[in-house]
Amino acid sequence: FQNILSHVDQKHSEVDVCIIGGGVSGLTAAKHAAAAAPSSKNSKTKILLLESSPTFGGRVQTDKTADGYYLDRGFAVFIDAYPQCQIANLNKDTLHLGAFEPGALVVLGEGGEGKNSKAKIARVADPIRRPKRLLQALTSPVGTFRDKLRLFPLLYYIRTRSVEELFDNINNKGEEDTKTCLKQQYGFSDSFINEFFAPFFEGIFFCPLEEQSSNMFHFVFKMFNVGSATLPKGGIGSVTTKLVEDAKNTATAVDCELEFRVNSTTTKITVVTNKEEKGDESNHFLLDLKDEAKSIRAKSVIIATEESTAQKILSCSIDDFKLLYDEEEKGSSTRSVGAIYYGFESALPVSEPILIINGMRDSDSGSSSCRHPINSVCFPSAVVDGYAPEGCHLCCVSIPGDVMEQYRDKYDALDQIVRTKLSLWFPDHAQDIQNEWDCKGAYYVENAQPLQRGVPYPATFNGGRDCKTFRGQPLPEGLYICGDHVATATLNGALESGVNAGKEAVKFIQK
Repeated sequence: FQNILSHVDQKHSEVDVCIIGGGVSGLTAAKHAAAAAPSSKNSKTKILLLESSPTFGGRVQTDKTADGYYLDRGFAVFIDAYPQCQIANLNKDTLHLGAFEPGALVVLGEGGEGKNSKAKIARVADPIRRPKRLLQALTSPVGTFRDKLRLFPLLYYIRTRSVEELFDNINNKGEEDTKTCLKQQYGFSDSFINEFFAPFFEGIFFCPLEEQSSNMFHFVFKMFNVGSATLPKGGIGSVTTKLVEDAKNTATAVDCELEFRVNSTTTKITVVTNKEEKGDESNHFLLDLKDEAKSIRAKSVIIATEESTAQKILSCSIDDFKLLYDEEEKGSSTRSVGAIYYGFESALPVSEPILIINGMRDSDSGSSSCRHPINSVCFPSAVVDGYAPEGCHLCCVSIPGDVMEQYRDKYDALDQIVRTKLSLWFPDHAQDIQNEWDCKGAYYVENAQPLQRGVPYPATFNGGRDCKTFRGQPLPEGLYICGDHVATATLNGALESGVNAGKEAVKFIQK
């Protein structure tokens, strides 16, 4: 990537499209803007992407340790059936995906000290994709026999409807919270909900079922049913690497500033209105950047940041959005999550590539809250090669956000609590877990995902909201918004909103 700032005048750096934010949405916007932009030998469309941190990817990043382990910044699976992933050519061939076994292992009871005290772990199997496990699926202690039968109407519902139909609140039964949907629409028992659906989907959406959208549940459940939960070789950050490469290789140059910082609290976008000879008006934008002598002059701007940062940028720049920012900042609009990683050379407690979820819930309180500081466990090195050095393994423990907040800056204490719990889950390996497993890192992702319910503009909008508006208010012509917060709280939403904004920006500069 070239630094276009060295090729312009001293007062302004002039570009056609400036994208603020180098996460999945911003990179996708850059790719599609570049692909759609006109270019010739004499004139190339200039697209500049600014990222405030040293690396691209936002929440989709992987760190490599000095001894060769790959740690995703928070546990996240890659769902290969997402429509936008398929369109973006993010697949098994390009990402070298390894797939999880369908279903999950559910921890229903902890073991005690010693090898003779086993934990109670049961399998929730998928007999449709694994017919040989039909008997095991029907006899599993997770849920009642009626619960198993009631899965078939759910499977029929998602399999006979398109993604668009699953989000159609007019012709289907309407959107509600996921727990109500599971109980009233399908009749699942509290025990089945608490033991399986709650830990499984709280691990995806980072909030209780009561705060999740039934539309999102149906959508993601369909994606799991028609596709697979996977991990890319080299970590989830491989998705970002692929998007950067795609942007770089498009017909039009995409210029990215890796360390060029945009501080959301001080950056200002000035809208300059130009009067044309025919009396028409058109906008261009001046971006003032912290610690930079030059400003950026752009014909079009895409704000591809998380929601709170977009709010701050707009409130500092446009009078109409100052009141909106004050009103909307009264509570968090995102969910958080954490993860702790362990590297080890001893045997795997679970050798197959499957998710292990915490099915021990406080059912008597009517809440899906976790009784323990672990939501789920997996062994990425058993799913796909490359997460751990040869002869070693990696364990990823997903931690609820409220637990991470409680142990903020006290990760050593949390590490000991997690080891104790893992020793009770896998008592045959307790000695190794306590003494041989090496903690490789801990992550607390505070803005992991936008909310699905309880806010005026939830992240449950399939196809993405109008990128020319933010929270229902029109943006100045030529200014656009993208991110999962204006679509769905998924990787699919981040991708599709980036596509929308990138294409619209190029349409604008071609007027």
